[in-house]
Amino acid sequence: MYLYDSLFFVSDAVNGIHVYSVADPANPRHALTIPILNNSGVAVRNNVIYANSGQSLVALKLHDDTLYDVVATLHSAYQYGADDFFYDGAQVNGWGCLGCEDASPISSSDAGAAQSTGVGGSYAIFSVIDTFLYYIDGQNIITLTIADAENPYELSQTYINWDIETLFPTREYLFIGAQTGMYILDRGNPSAPSVIGTFSHARACDPVVVQDSIAYVTLRTGTRCGGTQNELLFVDIANPENPTLIKQLNITTPYGLTVRDSLLYVGNGQSGFTLYNVAQPSAPRQVQKWSTIPTKDFIWYGDTLFIMGFTDFRIYAVSEPSVPLLVSTIE
Repeated sequence: MYLYDSLFFVSDAVNGIHVYSVADPANPRHALTIPILNNSGVAVRNNVIYANSGQSLVALKLHDDTLYDVVATLHSAYQYGADDFFYDGAQVNGWGCLGCEDASPISSSDAGAAQSTGVGGSYAIFSVIDTFLYYIDGQNIITLTIADAENPYELSQTYINWDIETLFPTREYLFIGAQTGMYILDRGNPSAPSVIGTFSHARACDPVVVQDSIAYVTLRTGTRCGGTQNELLFVDIANPENPTLIKQLNITTPYGLTVRDSLLYVGNGQSGFTLYNVAQPSAPRQVQKWSTIPTKDFIWYGDTLFIMGFTDFRIYAVSEPSVPLLVSTIE
């Protein structure tokens, strides 16, 4: 999932990208579905959506929240034309308009960076930093320039490993979650980031999020990733070339996570989600647990918390994080 201004994007490998207007969080409105094949993530800058179609990349220009057209296709594993990325009947002369409704033009807003971009969850495979787009493509981190938003082009490929899964950015580094560890890439040269540190762990599925000098990593068993551990790891990254384990906490089926200040939400799958106080990473404290809300991942933006479940997305008001108030549900 990805949040851009008042638009909420849901990647669906079967049906495409679902776009919702959440200008009124209490009444989310389905705007359109972009029927792109094999999509697992998006990023947006200056009203241009960058989305993967398998191992290829498509750039889509949003004209409002119901209308778009294809402006670029690149890094294609096959010799596709633009229309070959889309399901039959969904594209006409490069334009799409599904479930069209009356809509006013969308406006861009800053989501914490120095330009008009958005924010993703802990399972993100894309990141935009300034005029650079980074995304996971199989075993590599692909770096593109999007200084000209409608004409992206590839700058470099950084080989990591065959099992990389998630991407979390900071200003200086990229943190890559993999089935066997966490990789830290230095952005000293933003056009060609390089691996400078690795933290190895037992084989498991694991997203990672970072705040200040601490990385928070979840390991989950019972998945295609294998493994036998269900843990939340606290990793000291003050020296990114030598990340070290601070604390290992056994928890129930951990999925995605999000952190702000001294508070960390962790999804527990069908067992709900948990809020921890992590002011002292060596001694985390459980603040509250909600066991009846199946949870996979989060986007925490302002006083709003977007929760991805298994059959729905829920929007909560979290001005008081220990007392989230349900605002609406997107089935």
